Amino acid sequence: MVIIIRRSGQYSNRLIQNLRIRLFCRKHNIRCWNLDMEDMEKYYDIPQTPKILLFLGKLTRLSLDKFCSLGIDLVFHANYPYRKAYLQKVKKTGIHLVDDWGLYDLEEENSQLEETRRNFQLKKEYYENNEMYKNMLKWKDENYTIVGVHIRRGDYREWRDGIYYYSDEVYDKYISQMRELLKGKKVKFLICTNEKCEISSEDIVFSHEPWYIDHLLLGMCDYTMGHSGAGAVISPKIRLWNSHRVISR
Repeated sequence: MVIIIRRSGQYSNRLIQNLRIRLFCRKHNIRCWNLDMEDMEKYYDIPQTPKILLFLGKLTRLSLDKFCSLGIDLVFHANYPYRKAYLQKVKKTGIHLVDDWGLYDLEEENSQLEETRRNFQLKKEYYENNEMYKNMLKWKDENYTIVGVHIRRGDYREWRDGIYYYSDEVYDKYISQMRELLKGKKVKFLICTNEKCEISSEDIVFSHEPWYIDHLLLGMCDYTMGHSGAGAVISPKIRLWNSHRVISR
């Protein structure tokens, strides 16, 4: 049995972690539970983890922290691309605690693309009366080309010495390039971010919605812009956000 005991990254990354490991385990007939996703499950038509298991997950994480303070690490860190050794380990009898997302199978992900999108479609009750969602429908009716721009910085300032950290000027430069490529069309740029940005223009709109609404809005865009850490791409051919095109930096 595989138990995802700790989350990996923020919301987009956690969704990818969950679906990757679950698809991998399903393909290889390994039972799998995610005990650190209770705050996200309610938004989707996916199985809800029993409360008793969520409670046990919290106790387990506390215990693991205690063991780690003593120099004992009981978690299987599959944090590198899939290796056959990973499968051999998790096929062994017993409970295997994981906290990364190295357990994956690109072929399986590609074959399950439509099922994945259906399962992680936001429940209608969370967006049907949302004003930004209504605006998106209106812009589409008015024949706007909508470009989603996902700006996430946060820990990217320090992670891997900041190689994925981009300033407002960098995003503004690529927005300008995209504007030029779409010259002659009516265009709206939808910026989804949870931090302050100084980018502004008449064709730019900021979303101030929760993360799960932003995911939906980005999926409605004709293009999305961001870097590979933006959470849009699961694999070269699989995208959580079902937009027409994804442009990665």
